[in-house]
Amino acid sequence: MQFATYIEQLGGLSGAFTLVVNAVKGLTIDKIASFGESLYLTALYAKDFVLNSAQLIWSLVNASDPMGSKRGIYGTSYCCINRSCWSNMVA
Repeated sequence: MQFATYIEQLGGLSGAFTLVVNAVKGLTIDKIASFGESLYLTALYAKDFVLNSAQLIWSLVNASDPMGSKRGIYGTSYCCINRSCWSNMVA
């Protein structure tokens, strides 16, 4: 009996359905906004991960050869063009 009086106070059955539909629309909009926020935060975390990984890799590359010198195949720090010094590298 109390339920019937509550529906009458809302403006009849059509008024009650209108309130329910508006509530569902509001919840749907909130859910979409929340999903958009989650996507945005996930993209920020992914960007941070990629940048930090690239910085780590770059620092490891620089740490392995701090002088940035270009070394030959045999680990020598000079580049030999003429054949006279090839015997030093092969031996």
